[in-house]
Amino acid sequence: MATTDSAPFDHTLPGSAALPTMGWMKLAAFRLFCLAFGVVVGLAIFELGLRIAIPPSNVSTFLYRTDTTRLKVMRPNLHGKVYGVPFETNEAGFRARRAYSVEKPAGTRRIVILGDSMTVSAGVRFDDLTTTRLETLINHEQPEHPVEVYNLAVSGYQIIHYAATLKEVGLGYQPDLILMFMYPDNDFEARTYDLDQAYVDQNRSLGPVMEPRESAHPWYEDLYINKSVTPRLKTVLRSTGVFRLLPWQTGSIRQVSSLQPGQSEYDRSVRALGEIGDMSREAGIECLVFMLPATWGSFDLQRPLHGIAAGAAQSGHLPAFSLLDSFAAAGKSPAQYQVNVIDGHPNASYHAVASAAILEQLRRVGALDKLARSSVRTGN
Repeated sequence: MATTDSAPFDHTLPGSAALPTMGWMKLAAFRLFCLAFGVVVGLAIFELGLRIAIPPSNVSTFLYRTDTTRLKVMRPNLHGKVYGVPFETNEAGFRARRAYSVEKPAGTRRIVILGDSMTVSAGVRFDDLTTTRLETLINHEQPEHPVEVYNLAVSGYQIIHYAATLKEVGLGYQPDLILMFMYPDNDFEARTYDLDQAYVDQNRSLGPVMEPRESAHPWYEDLYINKSVTPRLKTVLRSTGVFRLLPWQTGSIRQVSSLQPGQSEYDRSVRALGEIGDMSREAGIECLVFMLPATWGSFDLQRPLHGIAAGAAQSGHLPAFSLLDSFAAAGKSPAQYQVNVIDGHPNASYHAVASAAILEQLRRVGALDKLARSSVRTGN
């Protein structure tokens, strides 16, 4: 009779005895380390890819001055590149390829534009700007009455800056029409002007012209990943209503509730709008306000803000027109109008929609006909 081994069968796999010696905690830590390392490597590759795809800028754009109530101006005769796109200013420090002359040729009409970085649009080619397109479109439509469009926009400006620009510079160019390209998302932030004033006051000892000092900020704010992801995260939070509960409600983010009569920044900006209206009426020049959409959230989300801005402009007897409907009709989301993934300023498509919408509105209100009649009547 065959006998069997009574010893129990060993089910342990070869090498498995080493597993307990490592311990489950060490194994979990090792896996977590591998995951974190992979994430860091992935982010580094993503950051490198963004920096290769988006060329760095090589221009220092601004100067501060004590001899102007504009306080901050763009450097004159500047030639450089922003995101690989040429950026240049004329001798007066405005984004242009020609000198802005006080003398106006006979039969020429002139439009001056007040605005901020949304109108300067560093990173967009000069020929694609709203101001350049508008000049081309009007001259194509009415070639017998040539028009010059002077872009007096400066990045970082708000309504108080606009009033100072019109008073010190704009009216001197003998315009036949004044257009304000208002950006309601942050144009009522009077603190922007206050910060410029504080910088000039603190550095007067350096002379009438001051170089801007680079402000200290955390290193991670310079990461392209941060610039790409953070604004989109804020957009999501803003659209859900969570954003107003968070402590980092800064920069260009404005809540409609803060733009109301009685709020200091709002009231000061409205007074500046009134000054612009008074100056234009005293000079006998029509001034129209065109409100530009932001490139975040949705266009519907921006409508309350544009409504408040329109009311503020009209309180200064300035006709105001929102471009939200024109952009919504174009069928793209606001984010599709961003110049690139790290910068929410407008791209060339944005300027194409804006210039066409503004031209159509100028037709509707008869502004182009008035310009033509003025040119024939005065010969200037």
